[in-house]
Amino acid sequence: MNVTTVRLGWGLVDVDGVKAENLLGVGAVYTLSKRTSLYADFAHKIFPTQSANTYGLGIAHGF
Repeated sequence: MNVTTVRLGWGLVDVDGVKAENLLGVGAVYTLSKRTSLYADFAHKIFPTQSANTYGLGIAHGF
């Protein structure tokens, strides 16, 4: 079992031929046990007139 998983993502939203949003994200998951992990994600969103950064940190547990 690998302890750390790195994730990368890219997305593009196109509404009626107009580029509405571009997204680039990176994240990591650190496995604590078979059902529990810690995660950290960061994304940079680019809109036609502005941009924004978002992030998420947390713990996930499956029942």
